[in-house]
Amino acid sequence: MKFAAIAAAALVTATSVSANEIGATGISWGVETEAAYTINDAAGADVEDFGVKVTPEIGYTMFGVGLTADMDIAVYNNEEFKLDKAFDNPKINFGASYEVFGGIELFGETTWDIDGEDAVATKVGATFSF
Repeated sequence: MKFAAIAAAALVTATSVSANEIGATGISWGVETEAAYTINDAAGADVEDFGVKVTPEIGYTMFGVGLTADMDIAVYNNEEFKLDKAFDNPKINFGASYEVFGGIELFGETTWDIDGEDAVATKVGATFSF
């Protein structure tokens, strides 16, 4: 039964990414669309949640520092169209990254709640990839 549910979720899950750079200006923009069916949460409880979201993003890179801003816009969730309420409680995600040297990158991320006029979450760290 779980295999059938996972196979069904894989069939209805679709992600589309589009990113474009504007000449040699360092400015980039893109949109990611995600349709996902969540079967259960991290605690193992049944969720059965289907949703569609769109995430527009803009970025700027200069001297190795990458800056980004994006916002998740809910379109559909569990048989309810959500786009009409998408800007009721907007939150903008800001990020900055800098590659120190091959494979090591420093980053900072924060989420800004526009209505609350406050930072909701902030994270700084480093990544290592090879």
